[in-house]
Amino acid sequence: MKTHCLFRVLTLILILAGLASCSKKSSDITGLSSEMFNNIEWRKAGPGAYGGRISEIIVHPANDSIIFVSPSTGGIFKSSDACLNWIPVFDLAGSSISIGDMDISSNNPDLLWAGTGEASGEQSPSTVGDGIYRSVDGGLTWNNMGLEKCRHFSKVVIHPQDDNTVFAGATGGRWGADEDRGVFRTTDGGMTWEKVLFINNNTGIGDIAIHPDGKTVFASAWEQMRNAWAHVRQGPNSGLYRSDDTGSTWNKVEDGLPEGKSGRIAIAIAPSDPEIIYACYEHDSLGLFRSEDKGQTWKNINNKVSTSYWYGRIYVDPTDENHLWVMGVWVQESFDGGKTFSPVRMEGVHVDHHVLWINPDNTAHRLLGNDGGLYFTTDGGDKWVFAGNLPIGQYYDISTDNSTPYRIYGGLQDNGVWGGPSRSANGRPVSNSDIINVSGGDGFYSANEPEEQEIVYGESQYGNIVRLDRRTGERTRIRPRPESKDEEYRFNWNTPFFVSRHSPHSLYIGAQKILKSTNRGKSWKEVSPDLSKNLKLDTILVIGQKPVLKPYCTITTLAESPLRKGLIYAGTDDGNIYVTLNDGETWENLSENLPAPADRFITRVMPSSHKEGRIYTAFGRFYEANVLSPYLYVSDDYGKTWKDIGCNLQEEVIVKGLAEHHDNPDLLFAGAHNGLFVSIDGGESWTRMHGDMPYVAIEDIEIHKRENSLILGTYGRGLWIQDNIAYLTGLTVDSLKEEHLLFDPVYLESGLSADSVFEPAEYNFIAPEPDEGLNIYYYLREEPKQGSRHMPVITIENTAGETIFTKELDPVKGFNRIVWAEGSDNSEYHIKLKTKKKESVRSYNPSGI
Repeated sequence: MKTHCLFRVLTLILILAGLASCSKKSSDITGLSSEMFNNIEWRKAGPGAYGGRISEIIVHPANDSIIFVSPSTGGIFKSSDACLNWIPVFDLAGSSISIGDMDISSNNPDLLWAGTGEASGEQSPSTVGDGIYRSVDGGLTWNNMGLEKCRHFSKVVIHPQDDNTVFAGATGGRWGADEDRGVFRTTDGGMTWEKVLFINNNTGIGDIAIHPDGKTVFASAWEQMRNAWAHVRQGPNSGLYRSDDTGSTWNKVEDGLPEGKSGRIAIAIAPSDPEIIYACYEHDSLGLFRSEDKGQTWKNINNKVSTSYWYGRIYVDPTDENHLWVMGVWVQESFDGGKTFSPVRMEGVHVDHHVLWINPDNTAHRLLGNDGGLYFTTDGGDKWVFAGNLPIGQYYDISTDNSTPYRIYGGLQDNGVWGGPSRSANGRPVSNSDIINVSGGDGFYSANEPEEQEIVYGESQYGNIVRLDRRTGERTRIRPRPESKDEEYRFNWNTPFFVSRHSPHSLYIGAQKILKSTNRGKSWKEVSPDLSKNLKLDTILVIGQKPVLKPYCTITTLAESPLRKGLIYAGTDDGNIYVTLNDGETWENLSENLPAPADRFITRVMPSSHKEGRIYTAFGRFYEANVLSPYLYVSDDYGKTWKDIGCNLQEEVIVKGLAEHHDNPDLLFAGAHNGLFVSIDGGESWTRMHGDMPYVAIEDIEIHKRENSLILGTYGRGLWIQDNIAYLTGLTVDSLKEEHLLFDPVYLESGLSADSVFEPAEYNFIAPEPDEGLNIYYYLREEPKQGSRHMPVITIENTAGETIFTKELDPVKGFNRIVWAEGSDNSEYHIKLKTKKKESVRSYNPSGI
């Protein structure tokens, strides 16, 4: 017994020692902090040729030119000129820019509320929110008003007569049971909240509607659960609830409504006749219900039209109680109170519709939000205009080529794979027309052949890979198919593939097995056994029900070593990691070597470009355990042993994208569901690296080797670029202790022609160019006081020692940049930075000698 107790004590000491050593590497000890990046700007490259999913649209009640749009994972954008121009207004609000719903006061249009965390049944952690927010200045600034653990909001409604009373419907945590779901009410403007309706730990709220009388409130309960392999979309605890005392007490409405299991329920009260209320169900056999007595009794009027977990909205014409729209793959419209419906014909409009706004003063004016972005009509729907100036693309993965300028390709949620130049290639700004489509569907991985840049690959969901020859425009579907009819390949929703850098015509793609082609996908062969656990899940119940099964036991990440041909790693959604050192002849299971829980989803494997045996892996446990903690590891011996390098990431960080700098093995980047992190010491410590970038999800990261550019594929705000990160490549923990640092200057070039005449079309996104000129980066350890005689000064001299430029710098602590636009890319310069006790000199030599 004493030996056993001693062993437990020693084990506890070792664990505590490990935690202590981890905490010593935090950013306050290393000296690097997120604030040091505040003065570094990103180039927001869009594009806007495609949009992203829209979760809500609200319009100023007295001025229909003032519009607020919430891309589901991209924050909130405001237009004051009817969609011609947009500004993001939620970027600095909190730690999540995923928006579930918004509302604006009809009494005081400066008052807005927003619930973070998208409510639709999207599986990505990028949709997780951090509470409910209020703005009292027309959306310019926002304050968190609580409910941080609710995670996802389906509806936020301001009381029609009392602005201090607000209802919030929370679906709650998506991947596990909890109590932070239900209807929440504040009567003091958000200072305090009361949970006024709670069904159980698995049942949240799908919709809320308040009657104009201010007392009658409706809420739809929605029982659901999701994990990596299953989705319970309906349950017996779903249903419609009504309150007659402004939400203090509730009763389930049953008269005329379906019994048994149902899913999401949409509610709409007819503005022209509030006695008439509609409820649209996700149900196996019943769809639309109507009440003509303010929701006391109901009648089923249509079984062909229903909603679902992905949509959940119904709208009634403000002037005609019998004219209504149900959101879905198509917009379904009825003119007879729901008895009959027909799909709305909308030429050139994306499918999968989520929200609709109808102008109460002119019902021919409508705004529509779907998976493809924002559209509007002013003629009742005969013509729809796409707002292609909203850079809200939801990237899953990105890639680059070596063209000049280099191109960026990427796959987007429900918008295919697209590609375009990183800067101007023809003398005029990059606009939507410069972006080409590679493949359709939901877009995921992309790649090009290193020796033939015009051969490009893209894919849609479940491994539907396409080869495109840009020269001819020919597209060829090359998805592998098993030779035996008795076998079926299991492809993940986001199926990984890559083009080998060692054998340029060779492709590898992961199902449950890895398949290889040596002829650009014309034929395939298996080069691995089943690398998953191959679990049998068809008899397992989730929250007591048989779920809808998703493809599972699949490969989710796949990568080849840049240093050694045939060295390949694969990770699966059921927690396995494998390696082959001989191009698939033999495989080794590394899963048991990871000192981490086995219930995990592998999100990334990344072989090092500096050391052959080094491999990084990231995974999450959000699906499996409803845990949002970070898991990031490195191995230097091909995965035999691992070191935890994620312990200093913030508590709720799910790593999705990874990158290692090609010149500096200690410079690492991690993209998470809520932002970007950088390490300058090989992962021993991590720091948020944001600058002017919001807490958007970073799904993938590319570093372009030739240009030293850092490119981010965000899930909700398109592409973000730092055109050169030379200021980071030589950075060390010790160097941050210096009074200042002056980094190697970089000449950046714009492709714009001086005589270019370009008139952009309305509602067209124009990508900004790199800041042309000599870009000078520097670092200040401390911030000198304004007016001090020791202000930092930059001086530029020519080769003759003559001063040709001098500037007193803004005394901003951290990393900074100035651009000398008069500089030339074919001249040599010497740059000096002088502060109180130190002077540094760097030279720019275009010859590189």
